[in-house]
Amino acid sequence: MQTNQQDLENLQFIRKTMERSSTVTSVSGIGVMAMGVIGSIGAYLAPLQTREEAWVYTWLAIAALGCVTGFGSTWYQSRSRAPATRLSALRRFGLALAPPILAACVLTDIFIRTGQFELMPGTWMLLYGAGVITAGALSISLIPVMGLVFMLLGAIGLYFADAWNVPVWQHMASMDFYLAAVFGGIHLLFGAIIAVKCNS
Repeated sequence: MQTNQQDLENLQFIRKTMERSSTVTSVSGIGVMAMGVIGSIGAYLAPLQTREEAWVYTWLAIAALGCVTGFGSTWYQSRSRAPATRLSALRRFGLALAPPILAACVLTDIFIRTGQFELMPGTWMLLYGAGVITAGALSISLIPVMGLVFMLLGAIGLYFADAWNVPVWQHMASMDFYLAAVFGGIHLLFGAIIAVKCNS
């Protein structure tokens, strides 16, 4: 009886250890590409808004939908793994991604209050890239590389934000193009690479 109890405890220990060390290796390239398509749709929907705040909320909704799509497709891609293991891996990935995203939300609120809309696209991409890099440490090697590209393009967007100092709706149109090219284009590119290299 004692031996059976020890065996059970050992199995539970092994399972918990595997869950803690689990990584998100089953990334869906199609899912990442879908995030890119959603980002491109944002470039169509955002210009339809007549208020700057509505423009911001449209892009935030697009980003949220993209993240849900990414997590959902990865969950489906890793369906061959035990539910507890893949849930643990996605939870750790999400927790690593969360701090930069929360920072972006705080800065977005500040930018809305101060009217500094031109700083949003670069800030979003910079912090999103930082989150992808930190979360990517728990995933395949292409994910941190993708995060680095987002950070670089986000920094460029911030440094050249003053170049968008044109009448407000021309200004918004240029930011829509930037977000579609970066958020949409980079996801499409890396999603295709992941799909080819990882057969996903």
